[in-house]
Amino acid sequence: MPPSRRRLLRSSLSAGLASIAGCVAGFGNQTECQTGRTRHESDVSLPATAAWPTYQYDAGNSGYNPEATGPQEDASVAWRYSACTEAGAGVVVSSGRAFAGKLAVDGETGTANEGNWSGHMSTPAVDDNMLFVGTSDLEAKNVETGSDAWTFQTDEDAGALPSPTVAGGTVYVPGAIDDPTIYAVDAADGSEKWRFQTTADVRVPVAFSDGDTGIVFALDESPTLFALDGKSGEELWTRSLDRSDPGIAPTVIEGRLYVGSADGGVYAIDPNSGETVWRQQDGIGGAVAGGAGTLFVAGRDAIGALDAADGSVQWQTSTGDLKPGPPAVTNDAVYVGDTSRTGDGAVVAFDATSGEERWRVQTRQVLFGDYTRAGINHGPAVVDGVVYVATAPGDLYAIT
Repeated sequence: MPPSRRRLLRSSLSAGLASIAGCVAGFGNQTECQTGRTRHESDVSLPATAAWPTYQYDAGNSGYNPEATGPQEDASVAWRYSACTEAGAGVVVSSGRAFAGKLAVDGETGTANEGNWSGHMSTPAVDDNMLFVGTSDLEAKNVETGSDAWTFQTDEDAGALPSPTVAGGTVYVPGAIDDPTIYAVDAADGSEKWRFQTTADVRVPVAFSDGDTGIVFALDESPTLFALDGKSGEELWTRSLDRSDPGIAPTVIEGRLYVGSADGGVYAIDPNSGETVWRQQDGIGGAVAGGAGTLFVAGRDAIGALDAADGSVQWQTSTGDLKPGPPAVTNDAVYVGDTSRTGDGAVVAFDATSGEERWRVQTRQVLFGDYTRAGINHGPAVVDGVVYVATAPGDLYAIT
């Protein structure tokens, strides 16, 4: 029998984040913060079938949408929706809407549909007309109606759960602070399928690899990498990665597992055995994305392209003071956002072949009392000529 769960739902913590002194819209000008659509240059076109449905696009965290194209040149902000909250969630796109936390915004106009967004919510996932959100628990909502479907209570409620991963009718989500557990939850009814205890907390999403049963990969803060059977939760293998960065989610791309290392490199790992296939240590270490034989890596102050076969560097471009988050990749471009909380919050597009910068769009800082917040949360979502980003001050942008 699994350990007992907490009996009571916690109330939303978003109310405690509601007091905001003002906004910095540019050149240091300070105005009262307002919720709602606070900037509108134009609507965008977004087909209902266009989708970036989960953290880094898919259950493997590949960050690669081969069907998408982004703005080609002279990109600019089409609209901005402001939630006036300190936020950590990234944005996903599905059914004509953009979602951050439990907030749903019309993906074309930037007007709110329903829901809310606070700092105690993670990047959601959309699957089979359901929205799954990590708060202090795992919550499921109907995408069309916004109604609550179920809530799964984890063992601890210290902060938001990492982003959920959905595959094969199961939602996989790590526990919150002081809860070193991977939970597997039935997507239909919220019942627990299994749980697995890790060595330390896991603060990034898991990655899922398709196979006979599917394999779940989790990287904890020790840092130890675990491979678990997707159906049973049985440990398949485990290994210590002394130089890996536990703040970067593992990635599965075209049947191989990749983990960014803290010393400026990347591990390529056989997902079935856990053995190292190759290790790149040329100074481009960080979040990995890509497909079609090429990996794109966002390091501390650079972005680069690697050959997936052997890790050799194809190109490398300095990002200067910009601290790039996980890349979003299309067939011809790589998109990153500045995750620095004190930077200019820029969103930058690079040519996928040459690494040349194509365009750059800045987001705004927002003043919270006596300090400001800025920066992009996680990676952009790129669909049908539009780049969507969510920022730490609680703004959602559509860039075309």
